[in-house]
Amino acid sequence: AWYDYALPPSRYEGLFYGLPFASEVEILGYRIDLYPEPPRSWEALLAEPRTLLFPAADPRARFILAMYKGFGGKLTDENGQPWLDVNVLEQVLNVLASARSSSVLPLAARQYTSPLETWTELKANRSASAMAPMADFLRESDPESMAAVALPTEEGQGIGLAHTWSWAMTPGDPSREALMVELLTWLSDPVFAGSLTHALGYLPTSQE
Repeated sequence: AWYDYALPPSRYEGLFYGLPFASEVEILGYRIDLYPEPPRSWEALLAEPRTLLFPAADPRARFILAMYKGFGGKLTDENGQPWLDVNVLEQVLNVLASARSSSVLPLAARQYTSPLETWTELKANRSASAMAPMADFLRESDPESMAAVALPTEEGQGIGLAHTWSWAMTPGDPSREALMVELLTWLSDPVFAGSLTHALGYLPTSQE
């Protein structure tokens, strides 16, 4: 069975055009010595002036989008058209203003364009917490000094934005289509896909 989060990127108007097999996601890495408890909520992050970094110049605005979704914001209206909730956006901006005024969010955040860059700063101990690609965190972090949680939300339940990869097949030689379908079925098998995603540090898209 596919996880709900993995299905929308692989279908259009109810039809599948790919088989999801792995998803990348960003997390919040943090230094254990600076946080007595995992900083799952904005209250925990703003409690003391410990530096938080996220890529404020990210062209995809992944951290801001996660904040918006974490506060309950929707991206489409009842007709499926792009839409932003002004009230929720105001909540997001107020939290960022509080983070800036309390010295949690430095102006330097504006120079980073990707989670990989802010992860590099955290590895170098130039930040107390930072947005990081989960795969890189799992591969490079020191479990004695660092830990990670989902991106923070107001209530602390955490949130993540998955970027899903899918296998796809283009029309070609009809005599080879059956073989291609067999290959895609094997590649998408939870046993194989589970081992692959575990090795890469990605999220699986289905379960046995």
